[in-house]
Amino acid sequence: MNRYTVLLLRPDYVADGFGEDTYLAHVRAETPKAAITLAQQKVAGLDDIMDYYAHACSHREQARGPSQR
Repeated sequence: MNRYTVLLLRPDYVADGFGEDTYLAHVRAETPKAAITLAQQKVAGLDDIMDYYAHACSHREQARGPSQR
């Protein structure tokens, strides 16, 4: 499993004020697509809304020490 950071955009009808238009999730998944789906499911549990759009999805490999390379 890889670690992903996923930034989701909230739908206009939910985000009324500035700073309430995004949701940042940290998830573990095999692929970026799976990471986005997991983040959407995670936020749906909070808002009961599935209209969140993926704005960004990034993966960063863990840093390894010299003995782990």
